[in-house]
Amino acid sequence: MNNDTKIYTLAGILAVILLPLIFWGASRVRQDIDADLKPREAEIERKTFVNTPSYIEGKNQIIGKLIREYKLSKDITDKIALKEQIQSEALNVDTTKLNPQIRSFLNSL
Repeated sequence: MNNDTKIYTLAGILAVILLPLIFWGASRVRQDIDADLKPREAEIERKTFVNTPSYIEGKNQIIGKLIREYKLSKDITDKIALKEQIQSEALNVDTTKLNPQIRSFLNSL
């Protein structure tokens, strides 16, 4: 074997060993970057969804139904449970976008 053949053989062996390691390292870096970005992207998507008209309308309907049940209820235990559920539903929405009647009810709680 001459020197050129030895160098090419060594380069081939190193390439076979190093290329998979380089690709593996690059995929690990990509996974780390994705792990950092995923929560941010999910939060942006959630904020975008929460502000859609259909989401707001759905919350108006849900909270409105709970308020009607609250007003019709005679049992104090039911009223307390409904009040907590209404407040819980209201936490997940920008209350300034809710119906004025619902906003005034929430302010009275």
